[in-house]
Amino acid sequence: MLKRILIIDDSVEVRDLVKYCIARFWPDAEIDLYHPSMGEPTASFAWHKYDLLILDYQLGLPNQNGLDWLKNIKRYQGIPPILFMTAFGNEDIAVRAIKLGADDYLNKEVLTPKRFIQSIEEILRARGQSTEEIHGKSSPVMQEKTVVLSPEESERARVLSRQGKEKVDVQKSTIWSKEETTMMGHKTLLFAPETVESIEITKTGREQTVHSDKSNPAVPGYKIVRKVGEGGMASIFLAERAEDQLQIILKVLYIMNDSNRQMLRRFIREYRLIGKLDHPNIARIYERAFAADFAYIAMEYCPSGDLSARLDKALPTETAVKYMRQIADGIGAAHKVGIIHRDMKPGNILFRADDSIAITDFGIAMTLGAQSELTVAGSLVGTLLYISPEQIRGKEIDKYSDLYSLGVIFYKMLTGKYPFIGETVEQILNAHLTARVPRLPKELASFQPIIDGLLAKDPNERFQNAEEFIVGLEWN
Repeated sequence: MLKRILIIDDSVEVRDLVKYCIARFWPDAEIDLYHPSMGEPTASFAWHKYDLLILDYQLGLPNQNGLDWLKNIKRYQGIPPILFMTAFGNEDIAVRAIKLGADDYLNKEVLTPKRFIQSIEEILRARGQSTEEIHGKSSPVMQEKTVVLSPEESERARVLSRQGKEKVDVQKSTIWSKEETTMMGHKTLLFAPETVESIEITKTGREQTVHSDKSNPAVPGYKIVRKVGEGGMASIFLAERAEDQLQIILKVLYIMNDSNRQMLRRFIREYRLIGKLDHPNIARIYERAFAADFAYIAMEYCPSGDLSARLDKALPTETAVKYMRQIADGIGAAHKVGIIHRDMKPGNILFRADDSIAITDFGIAMTLGAQSELTVAGSLVGTLLYISPEQIRGKEIDKYSDLYSLGVIFYKMLTGKYPFIGETVEQILNAHLTARVPRLPKELASFQPIIDGLLAKDPNERFQNAEEFIVGLEWN
């Protein structure tokens, strides 16, 4: 059974990813992160304390990588099983890692909890551990019922087994009897042969999926009121907190689904980033955790809607300035801790009951200086009407991109119109890239320097930070 895991990597994100992956089966496992900058651990290192070593290829060190360390580590005594990981889907790295003694290899870019758990189970079985030993002797043993399956039933059983939904041993013609069991605190529904026929299986090309109802997830400590939408990476629910009936928003991502591997990386990124933010103009986060098959974030519910609902026409100038000051304060706070939003638009600007503003959806935000490995190649992140020229060109994104989006929002609040429009996507993008910054009406002319300082095509010609922008607002 996994009790302690050592991760050798220069990224905290890997530790968070591992936490998500092991939570269902080894919730009490301790995870230690060893930063490569401390130097390569030697033979005297306490290797014996660990049941698993996760070693990353990228160590963040000049002229060194995980393969170099792996070669040396394998010479020592008492080394635990080694799972080698990398963000590069490189077959050569995989082959070299296995030849140097790694027990298994995983590509982080296609990693899911299901694949991670399967890899660990295979490693531990290869080391002679039984299923009971791997998952803990205290785990209840499931009773089985042996039946003879027809070819059609066997194929359906294989589908279920591949999906990881049911426990099926096709070779022995065995399928578990129907009952609810508790494993590590989580309920698992097992099906008898007669119920296999009633499970709806939909074919899409060669992929087959077993459907399950995800409209009412069982999130510990919360009661689902209703589903309010689907975000770019999660299902979104209005819920009540059990302890005080406070209404909150739950963002739920079903992390055990292989198709959600990129979503899981984004969700973990959001988990880490928003934990750094504590500002009155950023939506409050009450809890960030995970349950059996999903990760979730419990966040502030803002009952008065978002800014987009108020922009069917120009806002009174005083109102526009009041709102923009709060928005700039919130974004400025994020920038100070090294976070850019990258999707600033009216839909992500919420109103509390007292009409104060709370910025939300940092789900595609990223730390300043981090690589943009989460952006799908050839895609543009953000809403086209608010996207910055550098985002369109695929260049490095920084705080100036957020400031550009604020310029579009401010122009829309003042005039009720978009500064850059077109009849096609191409025309809109071209307007962001080449069109002159539009002139404000005479009665709003005092705000023109501010609009110019936000919507300049060259990031270097924009306000240098949110504070400069706020100073400009105060002069009007």
